[in-house]
Amino acid sequence: MLVKMKNVYYCEHCGRHRLTAHSIEKHEKGCTLNPNRSCGVCNDSNIVELLAKYKDRFVIVDDVDNRGYRTEISNWTGDPLTLNELRTDTEGCPVCILAVIRQCNLNRSPGDFTEFEYQAEHRGYWAERNAEYDHSMECYG
Repeated sequence: MLVKMKNVYYCEHCGRHRLTAHSIEKHEKGCTLNPNRSCGVCNDSNIVELLAKYKDRFVIVDDVDNRGYRTEISNWTGDPLTLNELRTDTEGCPVCILAVIRQCNLNRSPGDFTEFEYQAEHRGYWAERNAEYDHSMECYG
């Protein structure tokens, strides 16, 4: 029998694990649960300001779902945040939208965030960016 001991490195924010420190360091920089994240898609890092702005509008409370499981949900104390408002504030970046949804527990709350489809948003985002790029390159034709 062969036994090997290995170090396992965990993300401080989401618990993802890898066998090399470098891969987890790289992941943590853009982890959608990292409040100080740096977005690898839009290169924006204003999520800290957005989170502060949004967290004044709700409180996180314990809840029991219809199967009896305890969970945390966001109850709105101010104007409810909408997906369109979030798209505007993040300039449509699907990764930043996902980060806000995850960090504010909006995916467990009533509202249109349960309808957010990351893959469709991501495809649409890049289709739009590629169309802009193709249009800007026409002058070099």
